[in-house]
Amino acid sequence: MADDGSQTPPVLDGDEATALLPVSARRLLASGAGDGARSLPVPGVLLLCDLSGFSRMGAETVATSERGAEALQGVIDGVFARIGAVIARHGGAVLYYAGDAVAVHWPAGDDPAGALRAAVACGLAVQSEVGADPIGERSIEMRAGVGLGEMWLIETEAPGGRQAVFCGPLLETMAGLDLGTGGVRLAPGARDLLQGDPGVEIGAGTDIARAVAAEAWTLPAAPELFDVGPWLRAHQRASLALGRDWAAEFRQVHVLFLRAPGFGFAGATDTDRAAAVLRAIAAAVEAEGGTLLQTCFDDKGLVGIAAWGLSTRVWEDGAERAVRAAQALAQDPA
Repeated sequence: MADDGSQTPPVLDGDEATALLPVSARRLLASGAGDGARSLPVPGVLLLCDLSGFSRMGAETVATSERGAEALQGVIDGVFARIGAVIARHGGAVLYYAGDAVAVHWPAGDDPAGALRAAVACGLAVQSEVGADPIGERSIEMRAGVGLGEMWLIETEAPGGRQAVFCGPLLETMAGLDLGTGGVRLAPGARDLLQGDPGVEIGAGTDIARAVAAEAWTLPAAPELFDVGPWLRAHQRASLALGRDWAAEFRQVHVLFLRAPGFGFAGATDTDRAAAVLRAIAAAVEAEGGTLLQTCFDDKGLVGIAAWGLSTRVWEDGAERAVRAAQALAQDPA
């Protein structure tokens, strides 16, 4: 269907489409798109795992073989499939993947200590089950940390599709946490709650959790399927319509990495300001014919990744367009 409003867009409520929106977001957005901007509270526990050395290994794989990109894709699929299986086993839900890192969420509910134990156990399992196995001639060091606190999903209309981004003090705490190896580092609030918990072993004089007693982790029910079309961008809708064979090709692309310095979100009173920043990022990329691939709050703060040269947006002057988008945001970041 056309994106110009001339026809009713198709309903995108299948498994492939809904998988493009994080489970935690789908639970909050199932009632449908709202008018304007809103912030939806989602307090809980966050596990952050970083695969140290993965980017370097990937670059070497691509550089040393004419089929390096295909080999790397196989490695990426294998590693993250295993991580995903560990996360599912412990009842977590992936918030986002950012570079070599994955952020996983558990609702705090009525038992925040239980959610913390599940998150720590998940981090330890990722380290032992995935990090222990070498990939080729290299090993991947899994660094992990867990925090507890307030978080919101900021949801707003924006050029090219609605934006839904997790923000809040919990993510800001995790951004400043020195992730642990050989154990899971606990942010202050998490350590306070687990201190003295008989089911958790914390290294003496440290904030590193070394072991968690086995228990039956709560596995939440999957959210109901609903139309996620309003939150998908043109390249995502195209990939669903045309399939993986169409996407499996080499192209020269120009990639722009964006960061919003000073961006913070402390609560509902910051909703309009945060939404304005998200809209500004989308507008700058759309105005120059780019594809906004991701916006998230990671260890660098609020960041975005945009590309020029994907099949839905091909330009001879992609580099110049990327620079103009960056300049527009630098001059007026909202």
